[in-house]
Amino acid sequence: MKRLNCLLVLWLFLFTGFSSSLAADAATIIGEVIKNNGRPVIRAVVKIGDEFTYTDVQGRFRLKNIPFGKHTLTISKKGQLLKTRTIEIDKPKINLSEKVDEL
Repeated sequence: MKRLNCLLVLWLFLFTGFSSSLAADAATIIGEVIKNNGRPVIRAVVKIGDEFTYTDVQGRFRLKNIPFGKHTLTISKKGQLLKTRTIEIDKPKINLSEKVDEL
């Protein structure tokens, strides 16, 4: 029984250490897209690499599993490019607030 407990503790230690090391190589990007007048941009497409999402009714978005490094962030709506810029992902959680011109 003692040996089983030791193996269980070892397995849990290795599994949690392995999974946290995988998570350390990618980030979650949380942010908002707002117009210059402060109003949210609803249903805009926010894209980094092959990952994309849509903003909600408050202009908020979340992208997960974005690898560390330099990436191009693009924001568009109804086929119109609103903004593009390079961002550096260097920590597990990034908060962005992007202002765009009126649509």
